[in-house]
Amino acid sequence: METPSEIIPDEQVKKVHANANFGDETPRQTLNEAVLAYAFGFGSGHTAMIILREHGLIGKPKGYTANLTAKGKRYARAITRDNFNEICALLARG
Repeated sequence: METPSEIIPDEQVKKVHANANFGDETPRQTLNEAVLAYAFGFGSGHTAMIILREHGLIGKPKGYTANLTAKGKRYARAITRDNFNEICALLARG
């Protein structure tokens, strides 16, 4: 299974995040949390949304919501490992 760093290398994360400041979170932590928010039907702030878009992880936003792209789904699976499908199934049950 791919790792998050194989899908989006650290160098690319640093380049896209540039000078964005999310407090004590590392750029990778911010990326992970934003991907999970979109994976579960939530949105993010504008800066995080733009960062995800630049990485190709979300499609064209509709307001502050967007769907994960195929790359975004791969990334979400990589950060949640084997639990991704189980989590999605639980959420689908409502």
